[in-house]
Amino acid sequence: KYLREYRKLNPEWFQKNDAFKKYGLTGEQYDEMFLRQNNRCAICNKEEDHKHHSTGKVRKLAIDHCHKTGKVRGLLCTSCNHGLGRFKDDVELLRKAIDYLTN
Repeated sequence: KYLREYRKLNPEWFQKNDAFKKYGLTGEQYDEMFLRQNNRCAICNKEEDHKHHSTGKVRKLAIDHCHKTGKVRGLLCTSCNHGLGRFKDDVELLRKAIDYLTN
């Protein structure tokens, strides 16, 4: 009961910790990637601005990974991460979307 309540009060810590375990990253590796990317998304080069729904704090950049290999590619803002997810990492589908936008 205590852990459930603590988890509810500290969602960002658990989200970050769970992600590290899932992708085999350490906190130091995440921080290195974050600094290498100048605290910005690897795609749009903007700082994260989406806020966590329960804490109101700005979210951490998401750990992007290849769904086939599990390899970490970089850190993305919520918008770019969701965008890639919606296209299911399908390069051909993304090319079609680019063609659609440019025509």
